Amino acid sequence: MNKRILVMGILLTFLFLLVGCDTQTTTTTTSSETTTTTTSGVSVVTSNTAVALADSIPSDCAITTVEDGWVPVWCDEFQYTGGVDLSKWSVVVGGGGFGNNELQYYTNRQENLYVDGEYLNITALMENYGGYNYTSAKIWTTNTETWKYGKFEMRAKLPAGRGTWPAFWMMPASSKYGGWPDSGEIDIMEHVGYDMNVVHGTIHTDRFNGSNGRGGSTSILLTEGLVTSIDVANEFHTYGIEWDETSITWFYDGLAFASVGYDPELSGTVL
Repeated sequence: MNKRILVMGILLTFLFLLVGCDTQTTTTTTSSETTTTTTSGVSVVTSNTAVALADSIPSDCAITTVEDGWVPVWCDEFQYTGGVDLSKWSVVVGGGGFGNNELQYYTNRQENLYVDGEYLNITALMENYGGYNYTSAKIWTTNTETWKYGKFEMRAKLPAGRGTWPAFWMMPASSKYGGWPDSGEIDIMEHVGYDMNVVHGTIHTDRFNGSNGRGGSTSILLTEGLVTSIDVANEFHTYGIEWDETSITWFYDGLAFASVGYDPELSGTVL
């Protein structure tokens, strides 16, 4: 993939969010005057052997190839200008982070959220707005699409600076087991500005949540010599997961860096 986000068979969240379970996206604050996250595409892929692969790919996903049996079913390559495509995304407006005590106010203004014909740009600004000292943007697919299982990817360049916290994550479409964290959360990509060039992938459950969540970080790729450096602010990278009935695996530029398993025969034990 080039500069897009590819979602394959579940839901995703970034400075925007998809819902496959329930998804939402979180943008974080910054102590600098402007911080921009740039994303080039989003797509969803699921396995489909019942029909011809070429016939099952939506026209929006025409530049996304079938890889290892994954068939694109939803994409946004941001090949347009202005606001985001409202047939695919909902724009979140409001402050406080909806329980996260965030310092920014999410807006639908082009100053914070803009598609330039090639990239989705999400910009955090230090300004007084809506009773808050910062503004940013957050989008999700909650009201348009949901997925369960599959492969999801996003290609993006992340902001730099202490206080930023971009995320590409998923929440349940319905909280059938109760409020957070009982019904779960899947973080495909999280990056905190005070720990540059380390990207985390995590799940949160009733038993494992917060700092006790299950997953890992891209640091293991450096330790094992699979990459020689990681630069998330100056280079585009692809962040994704593969999710099925028994496991979730996180990927950075196609390299697996963490995995969790699930065994329904062991009372739903997370392995």
